[in-house]
Amino acid sequence: MTEHYGIFLDGLIVVLLVATIFYAVALSRRLSSLRDNRKEMEVAVRRFVEASTRADASIKGLKRTADESGTSLQSLADRAQTLRDELAFLVDSAEAVAERLEAQTGVPRPRPRRTEAARPDAAAAAGDRALDRAEDSPLTASRGAAEAAPAARPAPRPAAQPAAEDRDSKTHADLLRAIENLR
Repeated sequence: MTEHYGIFLDGLIVVLLVATIFYAVALSRRLSSLRDNRKEMEVAVRRFVEASTRADASIKGLKRTADESGTSLQSLADRAQTLRDELAFLVDSAEAVAERLEAQTGVPRPRPRRTEAARPDAAAAAGDRALDRAEDSPLTASRGAAEAAPAARPAPRPAAQPAAEDRDSKTHADLLRAIENLR
């Protein structure tokens, strides 16, 4: 019986060796497949690196363009703010001159009504509506009648008026300077 155990063990070893050979062949195929896929994987990784490099360069270009655009827009906004301030100064100066002329001549000037479209902000439009209501009120009706009446000749200017003329000429010179700066 001992002999039978030896043959049985030899047969078992042969079966296990055959199974190992089949397993080794399958493993060899998988390893060669992995080696082939490794080349494809290297190509894919190389393409990914190139694409990420191009994307990085594009992002840097976009940032540079955005910075330049931002600087340009800020410059335009600063210039627009300067022009707005100069125009506000001109309007204020013109209003002051018109009021002085109105006071000196005694002839009230016509006040144009502004529409909502002419004034961009709602607060200014609301102020215009309040001004329009004030012009239509009974208190200003007598003023309208006075405007409709023929204007009386203004009283001659007293001798102290040259100081006002100096202010007028200074304001006039300021207006001219501001207009020249706009060009």
